[in-house]
Amino acid sequence: MKNIIFAFSFFYSQFTFGQDTAKIISKYRIVESWHDNQVLSSFDQERKGELYIHYNQKNQLSLSNISVQSDAYSTGPISLLKADTTEKNGKHFFTSNYRWAYYNSYDKHTGIAIVNLIEDETNYGLTFKMELVLNKRSKIIYKGFKIDATNEYIIPKTIFR
Repeated sequence: MKNIIFAFSFFYSQFTFGQDTAKIISKYRIVESWHDNQVLSSFDQERKGELYIHYNQKNQLSLSNISVQSDAYSTGPISLLKADTTEKNGKHFFTSNYRWAYYNSYDKHTGIAIVNLIEDETNYGLTFKMELVLNKRSKIIYKGFKIDATNEYIIPKTIFR
């Protein structure tokens, strides 16, 4: 009987923890958005847009823009250019700049974006503003709030097809 329990425990742990998962570092819910100065907040709310900073299958720090509603996504590795924490009027701000090599699942487009992320500590939690400059022509701005992603994992094969 002990052998059966041990075998079951071993295979269960291999099945649940042996999957190819990616650790989520930060998770953000999009509430407001502008695409080239055009307000598209309702579009991003309807698609249930979320942004993830996570480690991908190759253990690279990555950014993903997920549509929870339709499974469409943009994803790719990021390289940190600069990060800073400042305090102003008793409030803490975390600013980071990235270079993002992205891939869109919905149109197969690839490109490079410069990302500026600002997290603002408020009485209600962390809010964020993310500005993405794509190919020096197009600009996207997202605003919203940070969701707690402590000990959260994603299975890239189920989200990123």
